[in-house]
Amino acid sequence: MSFFNFRKIFKLGTEKKKKQYEHVHRDVDPEEFWEIIGELGDGAFGKVFKAQNKQSRILAAAKVIDTKTEEELEDYMVEIDILASCDHHNIVKLLDAFYYENKLWILIEFCAGGAVDAVMLELERPLTESQIRVVCRQTLQALVYLHENKIIHRDLKAGNILLTLEGDVKLADFGVSAKNTKTLQRRDSFIGTPYWMAPEVVMCETSKDRPYDYKADIWSLGVTLIELAQIEPPNHEMNPMRVLLKIAKADPPTLLQPSRWSHEFSDFLRRSLDKNVDKRWGTTQLLQHPFVSGVTDNRPLRELIAEAKAEVTEEIEEGKEEEEEEEPDPQLLVPGHKRAPSDASFASSEDEKLSQSASILESVSERTEPESTDDRASDKLSDEGIGTSEADKMEADKLNETSVSDAANEDNVNEDAVNKDAV
Repeated sequence: MSFFNFRKIFKLGTEKKKKQYEHVHRDVDPEEFWEIIGELGDGAFGKVFKAQNKQSRILAAAKVIDTKTEEELEDYMVEIDILASCDHHNIVKLLDAFYYENKLWILIEFCAGGAVDAVMLELERPLTESQIRVVCRQTLQALVYLHENKIIHRDLKAGNILLTLEGDVKLADFGVSAKNTKTLQRRDSFIGTPYWMAPEVVMCETSKDRPYDYKADIWSLGVTLIELAQIEPPNHEMNPMRVLLKIAKADPPTLLQPSRWSHEFSDFLRRSLDKNVDKRWGTTQLLQHPFVSGVTDNRPLRELIAEAKAEVTEEIEEGKEEEEEEEPDPQLLVPGHKRAPSDASFASSEDEKLSQSASILESVSERTEPESTDDRASDKLSDEGIGTSEADKMEADKLNETSVSDAANEDNVNEDAVNKDAV
């Protein structure tokens, strides 16, 4: 091989390492443009932060992913390209993307209502049917747009349905989505989350001649609706691998208590969860179904979000109160001063309220004993604003000595009385 050819190959390799992507800024520090103002959680592939644009002040959810190689970076380009190409009210918007110091930053619009599954966990209850109807209709509208643009989401579930404070649904997380080149093209890759996976997606792993298409998202939607009605998806208690076998072999899942729900809901699920792909309804048909066709207002979701936010606020306030109760009270450090039994911290057992400080432990333990004469005298001094100067202390010591002397005399009298009785 000539030196010229070697240089050419080396140059090509270098170019591959520095491949430019249309929607990603390379070698640009994202923190020059975005300020991290909080952490939202840990995702499957990295941390998610709350960020704010330094110029426009717009908020974003920033997913930060460690990517060591160009191959790893390329794996995420499908998600970025799909987000960049989508322009629909019910799909999250891509705001920015950076690749800097082996980290990929994907910034999408911030949805303050959070994911639907997190809302249910916060409220410790499932959604009402009116709330499910709104989520279902708006999610269907997003799926219509995706399928018309030859995109299969492939990971539809409550955790990937985000809410805004206005009660709008935003479909998110296109990390395992697929974009077809032809409208009727089918996929043969085994991908998705097991509990929500369509039977044909499960079967494609064992038989590549049984591909799947957009109808796989419809099955996942049906499972998601059951999740919204019951907090968990069907078979959630089972091992994921066993669930895959059950999805392939068993009858479609249904509501555990169908009598609690409308006939329209059960029928919608039956149309969505048909194992025969040809008979399973598509997005356009389902939008005409009575379960969602009458939905015109997202008020049920606004009420849901308001309830969840109120719950969070209440928990924060309770947490602050508990922290305040656990903090050392400066009054405990003043000799002779005790808080009244009506204090909030006195309502529960003393063991839960004790501090690790030895001096505070001693002060708190005194509160559990009956007040003696010297305690009452000391309390009286404190209540009158006395007891902080040297003179006050001397006066208190006198009272204490007198009390001790009186107590000793009283003991002697009692002892003499006992001796007389014995005689």
